[in-house]
Amino acid sequence: MLRISLCMIVKNEGSNLNACLNSVKELVDEIVIVDTGSTDDTKEIALKYTDKVYEYEWNDDFSKARNYSFTKATMQYILWLDADDVLLVKDQEKLRELKNSSERGIDAYSMIYNYSFDDYGNLSLCFRRNRLVKRNKNFKWLGRVHEYLSVNGDIYNTDICVTHTGKMKHSMRNIEIYKKQLEAGIALSTRDLYYYAKELLLEKKDAEAIELLKYFLKRGDARNEDILSAYQLIAYSCLCIRDYVGCRRYCFHTFEYEQPRSDICCLIGNSFMSEGRYIDAVFWYELATKSNLNQNMKGWKRVNPSCYTWLPHLQLCVCYYQLGKVEEACRHNEMAAKYAPQRDSIKKNKAFFESIGDKVGRKLPIKTS
Repeated sequence: MLRISLCMIVKNEGSNLNACLNSVKELVDEIVIVDTGSTDDTKEIALKYTDKVYEYEWNDDFSKARNYSFTKATMQYILWLDADDVLLVKDQEKLRELKNSSERGIDAYSMIYNYSFDDYGNLSLCFRRNRLVKRNKNFKWLGRVHEYLSVNGDIYNTDICVTHTGKMKHSMRNIEIYKKQLEAGIALSTRDLYYYAKELLLEKKDAEAIELLKYFLKRGDARNEDILSAYQLIAYSCLCIRDYVGCRRYCFHTFEYEQPRSDICCLIGNSFMSEGRYIDAVFWYELATKSNLNQNMKGWKRVNPSCYTWLPHLQLCVCYYQLGKVEEACRHNEMAAKYAPQRDSIKKNKAFFESIGDKVGRKLPIKTS
C-alpha cells in the first residue's frame, strides 16, 4: 500500500477548501496545508482536517511555495492539488485501488486534469500532469508562475481524473510577476515566454501576444505541445480578424509535428465556413470526427473534447444544410445530440428539422426522445 501526503498551497480559499479536502481525506495519510496570506477563514477550515498548517510569506514565486510544502511531507508519496480541485467519486475509487495495489518502484503517477467546462457542463479542456510523486526522489517545482513539477524516472500514466471546479477568473497577478522578473534583469525562459503571451491574450493585448508567440517559436527549444498550442493561438487570432489564409497557414504548421488534431481541423473548417466555402469546410470537419478522443487523452496532449465529439457534427449540420443536403444535415445534428443533447443550438436544429420534414416530403433521420 502506498502512503500518501497531500501537499497544498492556498490563499483565501474558504469557499473551495472543504470540497477539495472532503474528496480526498480518506485517501491520504497526511495533509499539509501551506497558507500564503489568507484573510478569510481558509486556515480555520484547514485546521479541521490537519494540524499541519503552515504560514508562508508570499514572494511572487509559486514554485518556492510548492517546494516548501513538499519539505513538510513525511509519507512515501506526495499528492498535490489546488484548493478548487476535487476527485469525483469514480476517481476516488480509482485512487483507492491505485493506493492499495501499486508497486513501490514507480517514481511518479500522472493523472488527467479536467480543467474547464462549457456552460452545459461538457468538458472543454483537459491535459495530463504529474500528480503523485515519490518523496525521496526530491522532485522540484520550477517557474515563478505557471509552475511545473520536474519529474523523471519511471512514470505511470493513470486514467484518474482531477476535476477543476474553479471559475475562470483572470487577474493581472501573473503578468505583474513576469514584469517584475524582467525589471529585475532575469530573462524569461522559453516556457515563460509562451505563458506570458497567453496571459497577454487574456488581457486582450493580442498584437503584443502574437509577436511574443512568434518570437517564442523562433527559440527552437520549446516542447512540442507548447509549439502546437502557439501555432493554434496565432491561427485563432487570424480567424478573429478575418485573415482566413493566415489562419490556415499557421494551422498547417502543426502538421510538421504530428497528424492533424481535431481541434486544428475544426479551426481550419471554421476558416473555410466563414468564407462560405462549405465543401472545403466539410472535408476538415469530417476529418475532425475521425480522431479517437480516448486515445488522445491517454498521452500528454492538451485536448478539447468538444472538437472530437459534438462540435464538428454541429458544424457539418450547418454546412450540409447550406449545400442543400438536408438529410445529411439532420443526420449530423442527431450525431451531435448523442454527445451534447442539452445544447440549445442542437435542440433548435432538431425542432427545425421536425418542422420541415413534412414540407420537403421526406422522412428525415430524426430520433424521437
